[in-house]
Amino acid sequence: MIAGQSALDLLNTVKYRGEVDNGDRFNTFSDIVQWALLADIINDKECKILDNQKDNSKHVTLFDQLCEFREHFRIILTPESNEKKQVEKSIQSIENTIAQLRPSIKINASTSSLQKIYPINNSSDLKSRIVACVSDLLENRESHTIKQCSGTDCDWLFADVTKAKRRKWCDTKTCGNLARVRKHRGQ
Repeated sequence: MIAGQSALDLLNTVKYRGEVDNGDRFNTFSDIVQWALLADIINDKECKILDNQKDNSKHVTLFDQLCEFREHFRIILTPESNEKKQVEKSIQSIENTIAQLRPSIKINASTSSLQKIYPINNSSDLKSRIVACVSDLLENRESHTIKQCSGTDCDWLFADVTKAKRRKWCDTKTCGNLARVRKHRGQ
């Protein structure tokens, strides 16, 4: 994961938006489960719980909902690339989805801090956990500098956590290296 935030890495599961073959890494609900494990949204035990769920019709519905949620999230983070009406629709959709979250609340006795807990008991709980990651990012949006990769054919987003806020690429080893090679060759 290279974006610096799980919520941004969710957006980067599509390689090239606007292309016929967009390189979407999500083809099944199981792909989303595996991504969530890699993104540390769920742990191994929760992954096993989700892998044991066998309701394929529910998985198809959740898969479609999560992919649609992902695209609405992308639209609100890149409003300059979209029509105003589409941005408003996406904001409304994200707000409605976040409003449906029902976390368990726990106060840590030693730190007196509030914890929101989204237990994983069935496949629909994964959606809550992913939506909570997006909600956390949006709640703390002012503290994150989110940029789009400057790579020629890359539209991934990342959190620029550098001190000078001058990071250009999603990954310096891929897009950054390619840009340096092109610059060196005069292209």
